[in-house]
Amino acid sequence: LIHFYKSEMADTGKLWPQIFGASGATMGAFSLGTIIAWSNDAHSYIEVNDDSGSCLDSDHLSCLSHSEFRQVSALFNIGAAIVPFLTILLFPMIGKKWTMILLVIPNVVGWVLILFSTKVWMFSLGRVLTGFSGGAFAIAAPAFSNEIAEQRIRGALGTMMQLMICLGILFMLLLADKVNWQIASGVCIAFPALLGIWLFFLPRSPVFLVQKGDYDEARRSLRFYRKKKDIETELAEIQAEVEEQNKVGMVSVQLVTKGVYLKPFLISMSLMAFQQLSGVNFVNGFVKDIFESAGSTIDPYVSALIIGVIQVVSTLVAVLIVDRFGRKLLLIVSGGLMCISHLLLGIFFLLKNTQDEDPATTVAPTTISTTSTVQLFFEKPEAYVSQETVESIGWLPLVSLMLFMGAFNLGFGPLPWVMNVELFASEARVPAAAICGSFNWLVSYIVMLFTGDIKDGTSDQFCYFMFSAICLLGTLFVQIITPETKGKTEEEMRRYFGGGTSAPTPPTQPVMDHVAERKESDAGKESDEVSVESVQSESSEEEAVKHTEHVNE
Repeated sequence: LIHFYKSEMADTGKLWPQIFGASGATMGAFSLGTIIAWSNDAHSYIEVNDDSGSCLDSDHLSCLSHSEFRQVSALFNIGAAIVPFLTILLFPMIGKKWTMILLVIPNVVGWVLILFSTKVWMFSLGRVLTGFSGGAFAIAAPAFSNEIAEQRIRGALGTMMQLMICLGILFMLLLADKVNWQIASGVCIAFPALLGIWLFFLPRSPVFLVQKGDYDEARRSLRFYRKKKDIETELAEIQAEVEEQNKVGMVSVQLVTKGVYLKPFLISMSLMAFQQLSGVNFVNGFVKDIFESAGSTIDPYVSALIIGVIQVVSTLVAVLIVDRFGRKLLLIVSGGLMCISHLLLGIFFLLKNTQDEDPATTVAPTTISTTSTVQLFFEKPEAYVSQETVESIGWLPLVSLMLFMGAFNLGFGPLPWVMNVELFASEARVPAAAICGSFNWLVSYIVMLFTGDIKDGTSDQFCYFMFSAICLLGTLFVQIITPETKGKTEEEMRRYFGGGTSAPTPPTQPVMDHVAERKESDAGKESDEVSVESVQSESSEEEAVKHTEHVNE
């Protein structure tokens, strides 16, 4: 095993520099997780309480109404939806590394603005700015990781973004009820600052450096991320891919007019929609409220922490298995389990909202009319469930959300972002990823903004039954329409979508000549090293003989 490991590392390089680089890039995803979960800590301080008519921090700020707080909570999605189109301009100009470093500025400014907010517009602007940079991190981090990683771990490093988002969410849940929202907001400034420092000392990706014609820096970058001497062949392959991409160019209108681009575009858009319509960001933003409204016997703070831990563990599992099992299989399992979890949660709220505190007035199930059966999904009908029955299943909301979060992070959390890269040909990847990313955040905004209103206008159970039906549709969509992308090359995906069989352009002759020269030079150096070692060895042997003779005398 040790011999195999050493030979494998000699051929493919070490993994830790690639993991280290991806970890620095995904620190922005950690910051995005804190942005998503910020509402859990802030709502009790700045949102009006119906009973008291004020909020905990009413002495320092103007309390937000329910609708204003929902708007503030959801606005980060608008900022995240805008930024993908900026990345189309910045990525080719300064690369993913410096794009992320540059966007540290609006992230820090947004958190500072939230920290000192006293009015609705200040909260709103701060949330838009933090969402703006967070959305950029969600696009740039997987792209940067993809460019610095070897093929064998690209899927795993791609899912690291979701893992870091979950860690950020868990961090904010830990702070909830322990510190006030201003301290939590101030602490969150540290994470984008750490990202900027971390990335500053990392080399830019070899792909970007080849695109800019800086082959010496690209070579140094590859040596850093591979920790091996022979990187010339991989460098030639990268240049061949860049030349092919430059020859084809970047698509624009063809994205919606040619089937080879339109088909994966519609599949990616659908996966993004199903991801957000599962209600995940509504759950993450208001998980404590959900447990409080459920009236569970388990403390809402403890329940929220358990959900946060489940997210991290399930995403870590996804990182370990994403390159062993197919994307399609994981998505199907994920969607099916999410459907079941929402169904269970809907059933719990259905029973809770039809319970009667006085057992003597409980109506037998056989007496429920057709009208009241329909009302079960929209409003509270006649009571027909005893309070004892509901209390006996007080654990169900926690188990249901544990199942939902575990299932989401196993498939529908990370994989739509991974497949957003794998589905497309290189010339369509940048504009398609930008549009699909923006669409994802717009759907998230709609879900976070209007789910509360839908719940107030109908019932809790209606919302969760609705989410369950959407998850079922998403599962069927993956089973019937979505292709498997694991282990598929760009050319294979192009043929799948009917794009012909044009082979990638081989490395140009100057590139191959340069590679040969580098190898001859390296071979000469190794020969010189061997000669020196042999001379040193002969000298050591002579000294040893003389020493032995001296000892004998």
